[in-house]
Amino acid sequence: QEFVEIMVADPVGYHLWTEWANLHLYGLWSPVRNEEAFGMLLQRVWNDPRVPSENKQHIHRLEGILTHNGVGDKAEELTMYDAEGAAAKLSDLRGRRVVLVMVDTTCPSCVDTMQKIEQTEVIMEAAQRGEVALVAVAINQTPEGIATLTREKSPLGWHIYCASSGQLERSYYDSEASPMLFLLSHDGTVEVAMTRNAESLAEAVGRGSEKR
Repeated sequence: QEFVEIMVADPVGYHLWTEWANLHLYGLWSPVRNEEAFGMLLQRVWNDPRVPSENKQHIHRLEGILTHNGVGDKAEELTMYDAEGAAAKLSDLRGRRVVLVMVDTTCPSCVDTMQKIEQTEVIMEAAQRGEVALVAVAINQTPEGIATLTREKSPLGWHIYCASSGQLERSYYDSEASPMLFLLSHDGTVEVAMTRNAESLAEAVGRGSEKR
């Protein structure tokens, strides 16, 4: 309630809602960690007459986050494009677990996150054994824009993709807040959803490798 009161207290608060909707408050109020509270807040925002209708446009998308790509769900299909413009789908990688990283190539923390993964022995060894596919999707790039990243990262085992127009075609892979990490199982089930914690991702990869 306090958040809503602050948000609608004055015109500046309206901009706060827009920014919050775009960033989803990941890392501050993650829908994965606090789904019930997140849903209640969205409903309160929707019902509050003081919030301008144009600022409610993100709510349905945010509600979708609660029901898509959660742990145990089948990952939403995603069409991606390589540096040559060839299309690929997440489902093409079935049979291997997938470390999926959504990045913005202008974001220093995205670069850091990829480097953390490269420095994580358990993940890189699993990738070298062919158990895990490392997939990075540059949410802000076209095929031409990922050419340099592809040359740099492909020798390390990364599959580098982008959106054809510089925007993701699907909304449930967090195209606003990056970096964002997922771990998908061999059959496309989400094992780890929407995290920025490379260490917890590595722990999950390690647990899966031990079971095999």
